[in-house]
Amino acid sequence: MELILNRPLQWFVCQLHANELPLRHLLAHVDITTTGPRSLTGEIRKPLTGCEKLSVVSSTPIENTLCEVSNKKDLSTDQLYLMEICEVINCCHCRESMSKINPGKVCHSRWLRIANRILRFNAAHENSSEALLTLTTFISKVYASM
Repeated sequence: MELILNRPLQWFVCQLHANELPLRHLLAHVDITTTGPRSLTGEIRKPLTGCEKLSVVSSTPIENTLCEVSNKKDLSTDQLYLMEICEVINCCHCRESMSKINPGKVCHSRWLRIANRILRFNAAHENSSEALLTLTTFISKVYASM
């Protein structure tokens, strides 16, 4: 494209928006039964709306490595929740206060919140489906570290 225009191209995009593309693709691939990108009708998507009411149980830990944050005050509420729920998934131990935190309402423009809800939903299931484990592993190892 640069050769056709005869000038360099620049791409300005928010990193959170760039990160959502692989998550959206994986969710669409794994959770096939849906009526569209804005609906929560799949096997995994539908129960996400009430995941904060489920109690946290111990499950198989998924090792993840999060980058160190020097000042957590710079992070949004959703980013802080992602860090904390990834720690829960990593060590399979959840503080009672963490289990009471609401991951926020489902909002299709906020894929970080949907990722948080998927992790919270997984933390409430001892025997997760293969699709849910695939999503949880991707979010905790790849999406959260971006």
